[in-house]
Amino acid sequence: MKLIFLALFYIFINSAFAHEFNYKIISDKKNLLSKPNKEVCNENNIPSAFLTLNNECICKEDVEYPEFDIIKHPSLKEFNKIISDYIKKNEVCLKEGEVAERDVKFKIEGYKDIISVLLQERTYSGGAHGYNATTTFNFDIKAQKLVELKDVIAEENYSKLNDLLWDQIIKNKDSYFYDYERSSDKKLQLLPANNTKELVNYQFFLTKNNIVISFNPYAIAPYYAGVIEIKLPMNLLLKKYK
Repeated sequence: MKLIFLALFYIFINSAFAHEFNYKIISDKKNLLSKPNKEVCNENNIPSAFLTLNNECICKEDVEYPEFDIIKHPSLKEFNKIISDYIKKNEVCLKEGEVAERDVKFKIEGYKDIISVLLQERTYSGGAHGYNATTTFNFDIKAQKLVELKDVIAEENYSKLNDLLWDQIIKNKDSYFYDYERSSDKKLQLLPANNTKELVNYQFFLTKNNIVISFNPYAIAPYYAGVIEIKLPMNLLLKKYK
């Protein structure tokens, strides 16, 4: 069974953007009977989360994502396609025999000419726990393209950004993988060396108050820490984005 729900109305957002935007919620729900043969399910030790009341194997998806109104802002047509393509590319219930679960919700942030969409995803295919991750998309409305962190940070602020990231991590060093005494001479394995102009392409998004760097589980901390967000000041941005 597959359900696709299209919102019949647009939701208005304004916040800190330089423009007004509307979007609707696309909801895609699937419950796919993967292996209707009970014996096959039992033989393969399928986790109970993927069994129906009749002990039939099932694959589940519950996905929501935004679709922006392109009548008022035609430049967002490409952004809609990027998000939609990502959702479809990462489907888990594509064919009979798949046994998994996937939930996707979203959040919209941004500042002035950049819209940030956060897809908050949970997947589970058995084992002790599922996996929670956030994928960020940042779209420059004027340039009509996705932007990376290096595109919005002034080059003279690269080393400052790295230092601020490091300072935030050290404040909470007991929650992360890395030991300060062993790592302080090289920063973290994940971060560039001190005073470097190198900028790692971290996941990020913008709010009206901060640049937020996002680390998924296992990137810098154990699974139980969840998705870690580190807030940095807006004065690191290129002048055109301030």
